[in-house]
Amino acid sequence: MHPAHHESALAAFFRRHGLVAPHIDCDGLIERYGLVLAMGFAARDADFRAQPDADGGFRFGTRHFSHADWMAAGHESHRLAHLVSDIAEGRRLADRAADYTGLVDYMALTMRRLDRAGIPATPDTLAQEGFTAAEIAECGLEAAQLAEAMSVAMRRYHTARRKAADAQLEAA
Repeated sequence: MHPAHHESALAAFFRRHGLVAPHIDCDGLIERYGLVLAMGFAARDADFRAQPDADGGFRFGTRHFSHADWMAAGHESHRLAHLVSDIAEGRRLADRAADYTGLVDYMALTMRRLDRAGIPATPDTLAQEGFTAAEIAECGLEAAQLAEAMSVAMRRYHTARRKAADAQLEAA
């Protein structure tokens, strides 16, 4: 998928849920989306328990976030984490057939969960997760694109942070 498509998929997801990408010193918009996504997923995975780090940042489980990133994206990532919990647990999806974008979001999060567990997100595995053939045919491509865009954005955020840390070490 072209990088512009990743940004477009994420912009639509953020807009439909009232989320915003924070203004931070990352390379671009996709990295800013990646920060909110990475922090939100890490918060949810750590049951919303943040631990302070010695350098002034915070840690959710094994994921470290700097103080600047925490201040920039803490609120939005917290909102995202609750949104993801709501979607994943079906509270935002009482009637899946009536809400196409809700179905896309739910399927994308299911694909991410399967991928993290090492299970390929195929039509068969999606059917085992409770999706109908019609839902998979209608929403599968858009959901796969959103799931991929989320993964790419988080990777780009982490890469940008590693490069910035390496540049600081070289400068010192």
